[in-house]
Amino acid sequence: MKIKKITSAFLVLFLLLQWVNCEKKGSNILYPNQLPQTWIANIPTENTPQTSYFPLISISWKGGDDDGYIKGFYVRWNTYHLTRGDSIIREFHFTTATSDTIAFESSDDVNYQVLEVKAVDNKNGVDPTPATRTFYTTKVKSPETNILKPVQDGEYFILPHITDYWHGIPFTFQGSDEDGEVVSFSYQVDNEPWSEWISDTTVYITPGYFSMPLSGMHSLKAKAKDNTDVEDPTPAEVSFKLFEASFNKSILVLDETFNGAGNVFSPNDEMVDTFYDSVINRNIDSWDYTKDNGVPSKDILGQYRLLIWHSDDKDQNEVYKYQEYLSDYLNVGGKLFLGGWKILDHLVNEFPAKFTNDDFAFKYLRIARCDQQNVTATDPPDFIGGLAQNGFPDVNIDSIRVIPFYYGKLPYVNILTPATFAEPISVYHSAFNRPGIEGEPCALSYYNEVTRVIFLAFPLYYVKQADARSFMDKALEFLQE
Repeated sequence: MKIKKITSAFLVLFLLLQWVNCEKKGSNILYPNQLPQTWIANIPTENTPQTSYFPLISISWKGGDDDGYIKGFYVRWNTYHLTRGDSIIREFHFTTATSDTIAFESSDDVNYQVLEVKAVDNKNGVDPTPATRTFYTTKVKSPETNILKPVQDGEYFILPHITDYWHGIPFTFQGSDEDGEVVSFSYQVDNEPWSEWISDTTVYITPGYFSMPLSGMHSLKAKAKDNTDVEDPTPAEVSFKLFEASFNKSILVLDETFNGAGNVFSPNDEMVDTFYDSVINRNIDSWDYTKDNGVPSKDILGQYRLLIWHSDDKDQNEVYKYQEYLSDYLNVGGKLFLGGWKILDHLVNEFPAKFTNDDFAFKYLRIARCDQQNVTATDPPDFIGGLAQNGFPDVNIDSIRVIPFYYGKLPYVNILTPATFAEPISVYHSAFNRPGIEGEPCALSYYNEVTRVIFLAFPLYYVKQADARSFMDKALEFLQE
């Protein structure tokens, strides 16, 4: 009898354990994952077309899950243009954020926006009934775009490949937006596809982006996009001409000296041309610069390996207008001999002056600082020539050519502080041996892997002809012509 009672107790315990185990095994069936829920904060509230919002709106949302936690959200917003009748339907995108500042597309007169948010739980369950907010946004004004470089109908040199000194065609643009803020730009080269959106306002267009041939007419377009994702519907465009320099000729001499009366104190073009023809012992071609004639086209300039530009009249100097012109030529391998009277005057506000790394005088002429003698009743002209430096000969002023009241001396000659890698090739010889002027550089030479440059801070025309010829012979040797 006792044995039967024990057996019955074990049987009851066994059945109880089996029932508990069955309950555990069947728990997933009895309690499936509960899907999350989603809420959008009560901003912005629904409105009417008459009370439309500006389309840049900050919105928050949240989710809840009774048997887990929220790991993210699917968000999208669709735009319905009620005046035009078209619409923009977007795909949901996943985010872990619980807020965002959204630029709702608003290019129509009446824009109806539908925002949807769906919470996602830790078991990838998605809210089957997205939280929705609807409202109207006002039409925004489109941004506008301007192109600063290249200029319309401009001319530019191009190489078939980039170098350390030529990085491509600089393309600079800017944007403005009357009721918002420009945040990015896209650009198009010739008829190629538009670029990705970028925040930079200057890019270099390398040769591979232009259609072939490189020499010829090309175009660039740019368009701005504002902080409401509205693009400029009328992109800015420029057309310009590119040239591959051939450098198949030797020397072009550009005469900028004023065409004077034709006497010894006021030489005319013929007198100046005759002087330079006599001191340049090479076959040369000439270009007479006038305000109407201007400088040679890039097509002409690119044929010559060396440009000799002289501006020997103290009252006429327009080199400063052509800094980009000369920079473009030097960057692709052209060489420059630049000399004359008061060339630096228009490049500085006052003397003494210091040049920065991006200044033409620093970057290409390699002048770090400069000064100039002030000519007054108590400070008369005193430059009587340049003394030899680094293998270049002495040069002495020819008093026969100098205006009488200068007494055989020249005023307005700069003294120069060379930048790195520049070498003095002539130093100031003062008639009065003035400290701070005597022995200071007044002409420099510079070269790198691409170009060679000589700069004279005095007019060569007023140097004795034999001295000028010897000096030019050495200069042409340095310039490898």
